[in-house]
Amino acid sequence: MLCGDTTYLKVQGEWHYLAIVMNLAQRQVVGWRLQKQHNSRLVVEALNHAMLTTERTRKMLFHSDQGSIYGSESFIRCVKQHGLIQSMSRRGNCWDNAPMERWFRSFKYEWMLKGGYSSLDEAKEDIKQYVFYYNRVRPHSYNQGLPPILATILSTMPIFVSFQICANL
Repeated sequence: MLCGDTTYLKVQGEWHYLAIVMNLAQRQVVGWRLQKQHNSRLVVEALNHAMLTTERTRKMLFHSDQGSIYGSESFIRCVKQHGLIQSMSRRGNCWDNAPMERWFRSFKYEWMLKGGYSSLDEAKEDIKQYVFYYNRVRPHSYNQGLPPILATILSTMPIFVSFQICANL
């Protein structure tokens, strides 16, 4: 199951919008996009980025809130083109998409520059570095203290190999 959401951040004193796509199985960020406009292109490109590296499974869901960009014709078409099933949160219930809200909180409080970014390139590089750190280094309680990428790798191994690797950590 994939999920997505957007947030805003300051770049050169103006609001820009960040869309993130996460694989819920191990809480791994698999796609993102940053741009000045909050429109359907933002989330379409984030989902397209995610699908470059996401192994499709039968009846895979994409979950989001009920934001207008996730209900746009272009996003619905993109979801269908990737063979996904769209799911949306209940109206006004942010808890339905809690992993995304938590990711944005972690990014903003653990990593993001407090005054915003001086350029779009600086913001993109910083987001890229945080996604790398989050996926490959940062321990995650959902994964029993493992970073998402390690949890993903272990989930694809036979159980006895996974057990031996974890025992040696």
